[in-house]
Amino acid sequence: MQRSIVSFQLIKPKTFLQRCMSTQWNPKKRLSRAAMSELRNLNAMSPEQYSIPALSEKFHISQEAVRRILKSKFRPTHQVAQRQEENRYRAMGERQKAFRTPGTKKK
Repeated sequence: MQRSIVSFQLIKPKTFLQRCMSTQWNPKKRLSRAAMSELRNLNAMSPEQYSIPALSEKFHISQEAVRRILKSKFRPTHQVAQRQEENRYRAMGERQKAFRTPGTKKK
């Protein structure tokens, strides 16, 4: 019986990060535009008090999500923001209809 010799290579940090970041970003929780602007404002007012870990706990999102929000420079135009809000409310209404069962009445 022969044993094969396995050589272990050290993974360079850059290669490791590239491999981890090659997958698409898909956060578990998404914030509204209003919450994102509040997060940015808090950090701008007092970066020492509202650090990334503190904002992460306050908004119940990951530290990576906070970093990405603070780094992002994207601000939608008024028309785009209004269209996104309308789509969001429409989607909420459809989800609520899906959860309602026929024959039940609200009191």
